[in-house]
Amino acid sequence: MSVVQEPWNRPLEIETPDLPQFELWRQDDNANEFLIQTFHCRQEALLKMGRLAMGGHKQLYWIKSRAS
Repeated sequence: MSVVQEPWNRPLEIETPDLPQFELWRQDDNANEFLIQTFHCRQEALLKMGRLAMGGHKQLYWIKSRAS
């Protein structure tokens, strides 16, 4: 069985080189660093970081500004 995605049903990927981007990162207990998500708005990144920090397991979270 094969699945065919119609053009109107595909994820939209838009290049936005002129917009600033903010990356939300996490460091685990073994000092491994992971990119969680990229945002165009610093406030959205901060909100996501706050929600993750409210979890029971302590992790280190930070936001990096990625040059456009």
